[in-house]
Amino acid sequence: MGCCASVKVSPREYSTGTINKNSKLYERSKKGKPKTREHEQDQTSPRKKSRGEKVLTRKKEDFTAIDQHALLAPKEVKRSINTLADYLLKSAKLDSEKARVLFIWIANNIRYDTEAFFSGHYGSMDAKSVLKAGKAVCSGYANLFEALCTIAGLPVKVIAGFSKGYSYSAENPFTPLTKTDHAWNVVRVDGQWQFVECTWGAGYVDKNRKFQKSLNTFYFFTDPKLFITDHFPWQSNEGSVSKTWQLLGNPISLETYNKALKLDYSAMMWNVFPLTHKESIVEARDEVEIIIGDKDGLLCVITSDFYDMNTGMPCDNFTFLRQEKSKEFSISILPPSNGKYNLTIFGEINKTEKTYQSLMTYVIKFSNVSKEYNPYPQNNGQMWGINLEAFDNGFSKTEKNRLPVKIRSKDGHLDKTFVTNRNIPTLAKIIPATKKLSWNYEKYCLVSATHTSLNIKACFPVTDFYKLELMCQRVDGDDDLYHNMACFLIECTKPADPCPGYPKVYPQAQTYGCKLIEPLSAQLPANTTVTCRFQSPLIVKAMASDTKMTRDGDEWSCTVTTPSSGTRFDISGNTDGTHTFWTLFQYDVI
Repeated sequence: MGCCASVKVSPREYSTGTINKNSKLYERSKKGKPKTREHEQDQTSPRKKSRGEKVLTRKKEDFTAIDQHALLAPKEVKRSINTLADYLLKSAKLDSEKARVLFIWIANNIRYDTEAFFSGHYGSMDAKSVLKAGKAVCSGYANLFEALCTIAGLPVKVIAGFSKGYSYSAENPFTPLTKTDHAWNVVRVDGQWQFVECTWGAGYVDKNRKFQKSLNTFYFFTDPKLFITDHFPWQSNEGSVSKTWQLLGNPISLETYNKALKLDYSAMMWNVFPLTHKESIVEARDEVEIIIGDKDGLLCVITSDFYDMNTGMPCDNFTFLRQEKSKEFSISILPPSNGKYNLTIFGEINKTEKTYQSLMTYVIKFSNVSKEYNPYPQNNGQMWGINLEAFDNGFSKTEKNRLPVKIRSKDGHLDKTFVTNRNIPTLAKIIPATKKLSWNYEKYCLVSATHTSLNIKACFPVTDFYKLELMCQRVDGDDDLYHNMACFLIECTKPADPCPGYPKVYPQAQTYGCKLIEPLSAQLPANTTVTCRFQSPLIVKAMASDTKMTRDGDEWSCTVTTPSSGTRFDISGNTDGTHTFWTLFQYDVI
């Protein structure tokens, strides 16, 4: 455990519809933990809160001018602490502005000393030494802020405690005998004590143990209810210290702090929190369903990284992510086997962004698993259901389109219609989780499209979980590429019998709004009389093999004898009355 902030985000990169599983998603725990702990700050007895004293966060202020003044500070003001304070405080009139300008300058100019942290040799961390060196560990940041606040006339304290920072593990709880590993500040402004965390505000340490500068104002006057997520004040044999300097109306115990799920910075910023599993370690013997709340409705999408902590092997095909209710996201986790697993949940609030931000991490321990669970089809830890991009490309924003995300087929067949506002060129296929299929996955799906609907028929030859994947062309696409727009989880409990698949559907069939009525089987018996029927509002001539079809309204039909085995049988048509026909549907003759 360490006093520096952990890896800010390990981006989960993706191209259209595809997560890049080769990218490093999240720094995985290493067996070796730093044995040294950085600093245990001596504290005078903190002043007890006066009756009725407020500890709530302040109304948001505009610090733009103050921030710029700090960021543009010339190098020569670093000659001494007094010189620095004189310069910074020139622009500050209110106490909140004084605290802010000091925080911004320190976070922007003092680098985290990773060499000192990982070696355990910190050197002098007094304010004067830190200012001269331009680098520090947490106690140095806190001491420099304290020194500057003292000059500014602001009541301030250095608080020591336990942090859920770099290399933190929920499996290694803090105890009263544990040496504190972090230090931060509280400053009194307008009658309220406020948290100031210069260390974490300065940046974070990445997976390569390198400091990455990243000024983060979230750690200035942080809401106590959020700060307690990863900061617990502690002084040996002084329980009152912890209770007082949590700045909470109802302080929590060290045991509660240890058990509580650590929310990552983005989760706190976006008001995302667990609705069900609020502790870091989850113990189970069967399927686990975690529900997270999106109180402000900011999240566009979530994704996850699920792996075996003993082997490092990914187990994403045992997770099922979806959104079935407004402002709620659900993650179902099947037990791959008895063992210990890491689940990191990521999210994003901007659908055009190419990275996901980490939200929270669980340790899931499965033991005495009651049965062997089959995995879900591989979906790379992405959400199931309709992508947000689909709504910009012709899918209507209706509950009928979105739900259900998981569909049970009790007869081996599926018939699902989506509401659309344009004719959407679409390819569909089913992907089994564990079984092998005789044909190409596309052959088990039949797609029909009009300007108001998209119909998908599918048949399933064996019992299994299936992924029904829809690939569509974009509205403004300047190419003929198909992009992942939706995927649904199908649980087939009884296979289709028989399951002959569907005929091949050519793009022109969708373009002309063709809906095949019969025959629906991919294979036709040789030298047999069959009836061919389809509907289209645009076709003006149609043929079934060499036989002309007749029209009744939008419906075309004819009766024809199939050719000999091994030959092709097509239904074709045109829209301009010429002799040029486009193939619409193609069958195999057996």
